[in-house]
Amino acid sequence: MARVTCLPTVQIRIVTPALCRILQAVCDDMLFEHVITSIADGVHLHDSAHYRGEAVDIRTRDLALSDAAAFGDRMERALGPAFLVLLEKPGDTPYTSAQHLHVQLKSGQTWPPPPAA
Repeated sequence: MARVTCLPTVQIRIVTPALCRILQAVCDDMLFEHVITSIADGVHLHDSAHYRGEAVDIRTRDLALSDAAAFGDRMERALGPAFLVLLEKPGDTPYTSAQHLHVQLKSGQTWPPPPAA
């Protein structure tokens, strides 16, 4: 059975509803073992959603690019339009050192969404 693990360096500073939703979507995707590589730890842009408890990085460097992209597609479908899913590769940002899936609540969005009027 596939499972989700975290690197020993992963830190969670605040548990938000968005973080819970992202982690649930990762846990629901059991096609392969997932490794969480960053939540609130590591070095990110100064205004990163990681520091607000609204972003997760998931290792994909061991996957073929097509498999990593398919995983990203599954996460996008599972999470819906309030979330941003990016397959990041080394060099995409000054802080990206390995291929991974970055998943976050989109800027300006709230989770759960407010009730419809």
